[in-house]
Amino acid sequence: MESTTPVVGRIEKALGPAAATMFVESGTSDRHFVLESIVTMVALYLGGKFLDGFAEGFVDGTGVPELGRKLGEKARSLIGFSKQALDSPQAIDPKEMQRQIEELTKAVADLRAVRTNTQATAAGVGRVREALEEQGLPRGEAQKISVQIEVALWNEP
Repeated sequence: MESTTPVVGRIEKALGPAAATMFVESGTSDRHFVLESIVTMVALYLGGKFLDGFAEGFVDGTGVPELGRKLGEKARSLIGFSKQALDSPQAIDPKEMQRQIEELTKAVADLRAVRTNTQATAAGVGRVREALEEQGLPRGEAQKISVQIEVALWNEP
């Protein structure tokens, strides 16, 4: 998709279309034909989940509540938007999707300096793994994808 940033593109690649289809309702025709926007929405959702866990782990590990609060707000916004879009893919607003992509990209760039916080990173990976497992992925595959998403988030563009 042309409107994605390198960060979102790397998450999409780490996720792959097979795992992305697990987030689409089984009764819809989109399940076997995943549109690029659906994969992007799943990437945003999982990116938000990672940031949410990272924010919690970061605050717990460093006691910086203001940064954690701001990060948590961004994460919840990403999760809410992408979850709503996944529930109604035909209603995806391209401008809002682009704004959310840019928010995720900015949050990741802002956090690169503290990415070595192992407690926060483990919490982020854990949130992504849980989200994938909730969709039916086996634990080992969910863990593998979660780590790949972590790498995708922290790699420089």
